[in-house]
Amino acid sequence: MDNLFDLKTKLFEAHRQDSKQTVYALLLVEFFSLSIFLLVSYGVFEGRHRNMPLSIFWMLLILPAGTTIPFLFRFIQILHRTNKILDLVEAIESGEIVTRISTFTDYKIFLQLRIFDIRFYSIEYVEILLESNHSLFRLPISIENVKPLRSLLSRPITRRYGIGGTTSHWSAN
Repeated sequence: MDNLFDLKTKLFEAHRQDSKQTVYALLLVEFFSLSIFLLVSYGVFEGRHRNMPLSIFWMLLILPAGTTIPFLFRFIQILHRTNKILDLVEAIESGEIVTRISTFTDYKIFLQLRIFDIRFYSIEYVEILLESNHSLFRLPISIENVKPLRSLLSRPITRRYGIGGTTSHWSAN
């Protein structure tokens, strides 16, 4: 990553990968929740000689609907992310100072069991905090682009009008 155009390209690639992973995770979770709904409701339906209480039916029906709620929040974030990427590149290009860069791994599906945890669809995120307006940008990025991103943002960035600026007010340690 040598310039801001490469940064924008890499962020949009990671954005596309993250949106694909979110759709796949939603489909997988919905498939399993609908399967559980059908198996349990069939068992209760047959066990009670085709007379299932309406309250149990509605509680089982909430299971597939309840699993989509976290994905709805993720889809809202995905819809606004392209503007966030453009805003970040614009701000850095205009000479904004980056005060903090942190990375973390997020999982689309996380099953916490007693002995161990099962995690699916991992993606690396970078959080970039700008100094002047305290804007926090939480964007997906591939793991191999984290160090080049830190290197790019620690170098002087040439502004649009030819005035040099620097964004090196954070520690890489």
